[in-house]
Parts: sequence; structure tokens; C-alpha cells
Amino acid sequence: MNDKELNLDVLENADEDTIKKIAADCPASDEEKERTFAMSRKIYKERTRESEYKNDMEVSGVDVYKRPVWLKFAAAAAAVAIAAGAITGGGILLKRHRTQPKVDSSEIEERAMSPFGDLSGCRVRLTNAAIAPAVFEPNEENRTALLTALNEGDWNKISPDTPLPDGETELIYLMNGTKPCRLTLYGDHTICYEDNSSKERYEIDIDTENAVREAIKYAPEAGDELIYLDVNDLNNINSVWLTTSSLNPDYADVYIPPAGKIFTVPAKNCRFCINEKWDAEAAFSCEGAPEAMSIFTELEWKEADCEPNFVDDICFFSFRCSNNDGLFNYSLNVYSNGYAYAEYSDKSTGEAGSCIYMLKSQDRGNLQAAFVGAAFAQLDNMDPAEEIKHCKPLLMQISRTDDTSKLLNLYDNAMNTAAADALKAASWEALPDDAECGEEVCRLRINENLYLQTYYFYDNNVAVIGYEKKEIQRFSRADRHNKVSLGLCMEKS
Repeated sequence: MNDKELNLDVLENADEDTIKKIAADCPASDEEKERTFAMSRKIYKERTRESEYKNDMEVSGVDVYKRPVWLKFAAAAAAVAIAAGAITGGGILLKRHRTQPKVDSSEIEERAMSPFGDLSGCRVRLTNAAIAPAVFEPNEENRTALLTALNEGDWNKISPDTPLPDGETELIYLMNGTKPCRLTLYGDHTICYEDNSSKERYEIDIDTENAVREAIKYAPEAGDELIYLDVNDLNNINSVWLTTSSLNPDYADVYIPPAGKIFTVPAKNCRFCINEKWDAEAAFSCEGAPEAMSIFTELEWKEADCEPNFVDDICFFSFRCSNNDGLFNYSLNVYSNGYAYAEYSDKSTGEAGSCIYMLKSQDRGNLQAAFVGAAFAQLDNMDPAEEIKHCKPLLMQISRTDDTSKLLNLYDNAMNTAAADALKAASWEALPDDAECGEEVCRLRINENLYLQTYYFYDNNVAVIGYEKKEIQRFSRADRHNKVSLGLCMEKS
């Protein structure tokens, strides 16, 4: 018999006893049995493949088996194959085949993803009306829960022109690799998706919405830290990622040298004056610029070995701060000769102290530069009436003839005060740069502690103001010009 042409048909209906008898007469190792069993199963599947998918086959009655019929056939086939192998030496019964590794079908699952891609690796920043313009990055558990909900949710694209509902929204900023986007969650089960090139609107299922809302809750008790941004940053999906500091602009950490420690106070209660002694009306606010006060921790506060005569010295920087209830107060005056006088009191604890220090020239320059920057930032947003309140006029010059380029000094204090009061009382309105100017009728130059300003007044109630910001230590700013409409014109005097 040709061992390559074994006929196994006789085994299809063989009974158990026959199979056992054949197997007993053909002993084989466990390895041989396993290989032969696998081959037999393959043969059976090939022979029965057609019958499995025939729809016109009629079946009647029920066959009951102690084990699947294919196992009985395979066992018999294995016994005969082993017997044939014994006759031929077993060298040519089985051919070697390169087998493919088994693949678990449960592993071949398509990864769930949102309409705009897989979000599972995104960085996340979140905000809402309660904490804006601050944002926060959720902890890993909530980040994963959020992105899983977005990936696995049911999304139904709707028209971007669908009316927006009233009520608050939740903003979800995502950074997918280097691609930023923003999701706006509304109260009508819809989400608006925006990136740098597109904008789309979707409906989401209620389960997804609930999972998202649960994952984006701000929980400071769980360690969520606010990252404070400018309000305009929230409208830019790129800018929202630029800030990494968690510094709260509503509060400032102020180092108090006499106490040797830092006090946290409301930033709006911190104020300073540049190039003059303390003047509450002229003082600038530190609100929105708490970083300026970090300079206090960088200075070398060396106690002076003598007490100077402060009456004759020029105060070039003064600072004041307090808490909301007024129980804590701190004052600092720095003079042009390098001396500084600091004093504080805390009525809630009974602490108090004062000291005179000698600051290095470089420290004085760094101190002034830090606060001049904060002052200029505020002056850029003020009209002339506000500016002159904060910038003390040192010298004024005005034209007294038809030749407005010829300026004469105003040495009389009363005239200086009258000119300053006129500027403060005037109503100013900013005009475009191409606004028409009439004929120049007067020119006024003011040498202030921070600016050198020149006012050009025209007969159609328009004034052009040139600003030259003084260079102070190592800090300087570019010139600028403003064109304004003057509600109350100054008369030549």
C-alpha cells in the first residue's frame, strides 16, 4: 500500500471498540500522537467545509454523541496513520509545514476613537465660568476617563449653524501631539469642535455627556492646581498652552525684610510710586503684576551701620501693601543714596518691626527696573487725564506765540498746577491715526518722572501727544504717539 495514499474513509463510521483496538496495536509517543492528531483534525475540516455551508441540506432526528463526531474520526485516523508509519518507518508519513501562530480573535478589535481621531494620548486643560480665566490639568485618572469617554461616545454631526443654548459652557483644550484643539460642551448635549482650520458641531449621547462632565470637575482637594491666564488666551487654542505658572494674579507673595519671611496679600492692595515719595493718588497698582514683587526676595537686605537724614534725601521708590481687613500693613521707601526704610505691623499676631538697610547700586537698579515695567504696562492703557495723575510733572514748557515751536518754561507753581489740572479735567477720546488735524494753535511739553511728553493742540479740538519714555537704569521703552479728541481745550496763557 502506498503510504501517501492512505484511505481513511472506512474510519468515518468505526465504533469505539474498533478505534481502541487499532490504537492499542499501534503504540506511539505523546509527541507523535499530538502531531498526528493535529493533522487528522485538519483533514476532517477540509472534507467537511462544503457541507457546513450548504443551506439546502435537510436534517431529521437528533444524533447524541459522548464527544464530537470529529474527535472519533480523528482518533481513528491517528491510529491508522501511526500504524502506517510503523510499517514504512515513519519517515514519510507527515510532511513538515510552516505553521502560523495562533491569533486570538478577541485581540483583533478596532480601537474606538472620536470623529477627529484617537484622543487617548492627549494633554488636557479645562476651564469653566467659575474659574476662568484660569485653567487646570486634571489628574491622570480623570484625564483617562475623559479621553475614553470622548473616544467611545456616540457622535452625531449636526449643522454648525444650530442655535446655541443659553447657560454656561465647559471648555476642554486638547493637545494631540503638536495639534491643539478645543471642545466646547453645551447644555443641550452638543459639543463644538475647533482646531486651527475647522469648526464642527456634534450631538453626543447622554452617557458620554455624563462621563465627560464627571471627569472635568475641578477638585482642588484632589490636587487640581489652577494655571492663571489672560482672559484673551482662552479664545486662542494655541495661547492656552503657553503659560505653565500656577501663580494667582489675585494674590501676591511679598517678602518683608524686618520679619524675615513672606506674607501673602491681595495684589490689589499692593501699590507703588516711581521717582517720588509716597503719593496715594499717583501710586500704581500691582494688581495683574504680582511677579514684580518677586524682586524683593532677590535683593541683599544689609542693615545700615548708621541712620541717615531721610529729610534731605530723594525717595525714588515707595511701596505699600496691606490685607483686606487692614490688620497687616507694610511700607518701604528706597532713597537715591541707597538707603531703604522698611516697617511692618500685624495686629492679628502682635508682630511688628522696622529696619534701615543699605542696598547695593545694582539691587536698586533691579528693583526700579522691575516696577517701572509694571508702571509702563499700566500707562499704555491710560488716557492723558489718568497718566498725569501717576506721572509727576517736573518741568513744563508752553508756546506763547504763533510760532508753536518756541517753548518757554513755566516756573510759576500756580501755572504748573493750573496746566496739570486742565489736563486732568479734560475729556479725552482716542482717534484713529489718520484723523484730520486742523491748524496747530498751542504746544505743551511736560517733563515727567517717567515720560517726556509733547502735546500738539489744534483748532479743531484735536490733540496729538508724543511720548518719549525715559531710560531708567537698564529699562527703556520705545516712543509712541497718540491722537486724541480733546473735550476741553487748553487756552494759551
